Amino acid sequence: MSMKPIHIALITESENATRLTSVIPASELMITGQFNHPQQVEDTANIHDIIVIDSEATSGSVLSTIKKLVSTVSHAKIIVICKNPEVQQVRKLIQAGVTGVILQDELSNRFTYIARTVYAGQIAISPTILKQLLAS
Repeated sequence: MSMKPIHIALITESENATRLTSVIPASELMITGQFNHPQQVEDTANIHDIIVIDSEATSGSVLSTIKKLVSTVSHAKIIVICKNPEVQQVRKLIQAGVTGVILQDELSNRFTYIARTVYAGQIAISPTILKQLLAS
């Protein structure tokens, strides 16, 4: 019996989108769209299970983008791609409603695990970031 694929919306630069699409197993995860602006995601909200936000690609504040998405697309889980986040930034992301944080350098080997974990209702943080959180 096959499971329904997890539908993912990307708010990201093309480089990260290309990297993600190359590592995502199509039978498990399905990219439902790549967007330049959060409003575009809101307009198609009913088809997304997970929204992936590249912290480098969003115009304006990542936190305000997340807060708006959490309030308008409340059923979707949010994963943020970061280059080198500070501990305080990660805490603010989680407080804003993010359920997954992944380093850009770990997309190819950790994204599928992070996506499955947040889809299951748990918080998933890259091990490198988690070590920094626990050490602070």
